[in-house]
Amino acid sequence: MSDLLSLYRQMLVQAETAGHRAVLRLHGSREWCRQQARLITDEASQPRWLGIDAGGSPESAIDPARAHRFLGTETDCLVVDCWAGFNPNAFGQLSGTLRGGGILILLTPPLEQWPLFNDPELSAIAVEPYRPDDVGRRFIRRLAEAMKVSGFVCWQEGGALPGLAATSSRNMMRAAEPSADLAWHCRTADQQMAVEAILKAVRRGRRPLVLTADRGRGKSAALGIAAAELIRQGRRIIVTAPGREAVEEVFRFSAGATDPGGQSDCLRFMEPDLALQQTAEGVVLLVDEAAAIPAPVLLRLLQHYSRCIFASTIHGYEGTGRGFAVRFMRQLEQLAPGWQQVRMEQPVRWAEGDPLEAFTFRALMLDAEADEALSDLSVSITRADRDRLAADEPLLRQLFGLLVQAHYRTTPGDLRILLDSPNLHIWLAQNSQQQVLGVLLVAEEGPVDRSLAEAIWQGKRRPTGHLLPQTLIAQEGCIQAAGFRAGRIMRIAVHPQMQRQGLGSEMLLRLKQDAQQMGWDYLGSSFAASPDLIPFWQQNRFVPVRLGQTRDLVSGCHAALVLQGLSEPFLRLQAELGRRFQQQLPLLLTSVYTELEPALVIQLIQHPDPYWQLSDQDRLDLQAFAWHNRMLESCLVPLQKLLLQFAREDQGQALTQQQQWLIRLVLQQQDQQQVFPGQGRKAVMRQLREGVKSLLIE
Repeated sequence: MSDLLSLYRQMLVQAETAGHRAVLRLHGSREWCRQQARLITDEASQPRWLGIDAGGSPESAIDPARAHRFLGTETDCLVVDCWAGFNPNAFGQLSGTLRGGGILILLTPPLEQWPLFNDPELSAIAVEPYRPDDVGRRFIRRLAEAMKVSGFVCWQEGGALPGLAATSSRNMMRAAEPSADLAWHCRTADQQMAVEAILKAVRRGRRPLVLTADRGRGKSAALGIAAAELIRQGRRIIVTAPGREAVEEVFRFSAGATDPGGQSDCLRFMEPDLALQQTAEGVVLLVDEAAAIPAPVLLRLLQHYSRCIFASTIHGYEGTGRGFAVRFMRQLEQLAPGWQQVRMEQPVRWAEGDPLEAFTFRALMLDAEADEALSDLSVSITRADRDRLAADEPLLRQLFGLLVQAHYRTTPGDLRILLDSPNLHIWLAQNSQQQVLGVLLVAEEGPVDRSLAEAIWQGKRRPTGHLLPQTLIAQEGCIQAAGFRAGRIMRIAVHPQMQRQGLGSEMLLRLKQDAQQMGWDYLGSSFAASPDLIPFWQQNRFVPVRLGQTRDLVSGCHAALVLQGLSEPFLRLQAELGRRFQQQLPLLLTSVYTELEPALVIQLIQHPDPYWQLSDQDRLDLQAFAWHNRMLESCLVPLQKLLLQFAREDQGQALTQQQQWLIRLVLQQQDQQQVFPGQGRKAVMRQLREGVKSLLIE
């Protein structure tokens, strides 16, 4: 038996004794690292390989883009080949599948040489015209430093095989005995407590339960165990999440009560938007990875279903729940004051104090958080130097923690982009104590080469990056946009203590000033359009020029594209794009956007074509409808003009119920029974006439 296999077996014994995951770092040439790893995996049971390129892949190699599909599964041996590229998201996801007593084998170049290595993942970060050589190496340098102090067993090519330090035995709480009527045995006391809390919340109804945990605590399994028991009680359950793969473990642990395919008449998975369309009577809604679903969608689900369980990962590999905890739970206090929270602390797959978990949290900043309390509210806005940022770990943790808190889809991959993407710019708002008050991430885009622009226009190319010019060229047919330089605002994050005080607008103003000095032609952003976001951009003089034709399955929103021209040539192009959008919008409201929120309709309509101006005859017709008995059908065109004029002149006041009905019936041409279910024509006309009166009097 080789010395390496002897070391491997000793590491497994120690890992099993401690209940931790062992880590062996192999540093050397690519072939040497792989040869050593294969000696181990030939003996291991069903090892998983991540990041192996085509030249040396075993058949079991996992594509980093598919790593999320293994969430909820377990393995005893995982090999991560960093020679084939280090993908932060995939590493976080798959390392979480390694159980206590298993081993992770890391294959890397020598640490001092790693930042110089052309990591294949660099090509995914470089956007044209940049090449992999232009991508920064700050993330890998930071990762290498974290490995040096990790305490992992390390063997370097040409060096002596390391010995093992003594380790303590596992210190895991014994799981409480589950209730006799539960078919599945919980693995920890925490999991037992969570299952019982879910069942109790369902029995009570109208009092939602929020279940939170770090990765590896058995949260999704607890949902599945509870689901199995609820099915045996005759309950119908809908499970929703950002995607089907996020709930695989829920179905796996409820398998005793469902068919082999994981679905039954009593337990079904649905995307959030589809779940909102279902009959809610008698249905229990389980929401997994709730942090990755926008708070407005969660609130609609809460209002639709009387029995809701919201589960979320607080520090996760594919997104975080910090923003969920801050925003959604605050709103729960107002809408459901009887709600309860259960926090799962005890790991299921490994014992507490697991060194791999500590390393993963530190290296990927899974536990990064913004400062809870600000010492003062003075503001200084500067453009960040990323070399200084990478060297200042406390500042980097504050910045990334604020992004994590503000945006539900912030992932470890975003940390690498933030540090290394060659077209990314960062603006920071800080106080006198250097605490981070706000952060602005902007991607520089364009110009696009003419031949590439033509290929994009023809639908033949979709290059990485350049979202703004690509959208304008491919979706709006505006090939002229290719020649301009842009700044795409990717994220705006403001500390909770500074929100609604104008800091976001201050950062945009500073961005505009710096962008003009850098010779950019315009600024823009693409985001999920909602009535609470559009006014912010409009107040900062951004003009909507496009609304996506399909709703995002998770947010339930259409994507809005807003622009602000900086150069005279682009201002002229922006005016034309804005006019086209306004001309097309009335027709699109009757076809593509029939379900758009009335408040959003009013916000988007800004400059109606002169054709839509009210004539004297139009006013007479409207008066005859509002105060007399003119038929609705004979006044549809004047009503449409009136609503478009109201939208243009509206100063942001809340819409009355009658005004919302008019918008749905006239501008969006929804069916009358859809707008007024179960109401007779006389009652409907009375409501509509009151709505028209309110508009005419204004």
